[in-house]
Amino acid sequence: MRALVGKALMFERVVIPDLFSRNEAMLVPDYGGTTAAPFARQIIQDTLQYMGIREHIGTQPQTEVIVPDVAGLSVREATAALEALGLIPVVNGSETQVLDQMPVAGAKMWTGSQVMLYVREGELPDAQTLVRVPDVMGFSIVEANRQLRARSLTLQIVGDGLAMRQVPAAGEFVQPGDTVRVTFAAP
Repeated sequence: MRALVGKALMFERVVIPDLFSRNEAMLVPDYGGTTAAPFARQIIQDTLQYMGIREHIGTQPQTEVIVPDVAGLSVREATAALEALGLIPVVNGSETQVLDQMPVAGAKMWTGSQVMLYVREGELPDAQTLVRVPDVMGFSIVEANRQLRARSLTLQIVGDGLAMRQVPAAGEFVQPGDTVRVTFAAP
């Protein structure tokens, strides 16, 4: 606490409890994780208890399994394959096809572990059909349109003058027929 007395600032004495002399690590060497681990464990246990989360020791023994490759499968097929191994699928989205997964296929995990499935709607794009977005920065509307049409892309024009910004960015791969939004402004 502080109080202003005249023109001098006075502070009351505050007692700070000694948090670090309790439960000291009695291990040698006394540095890094060796010292920090007992404190971290106590803090985590106290926090979980405060949050009402009880310590749970599994009654079923866990076994190590190898994560299968489920990319390209439907969500239903991927979920069934993972659950058959005792893994828990977590689907990111509501689409129908698995685009990618984390952890990758071949990783070793314990039964009961979660596998994140990244999904998308419809068929996966064929990499051979994708086109690279050209850099149209500094081009006029006519030249930018010419460059995009040569790659089967559509131009969405914002403003006039020379190209100052484009979305998607140059170098990204998109489906033929996709729209590239280009903002034009006077130089």
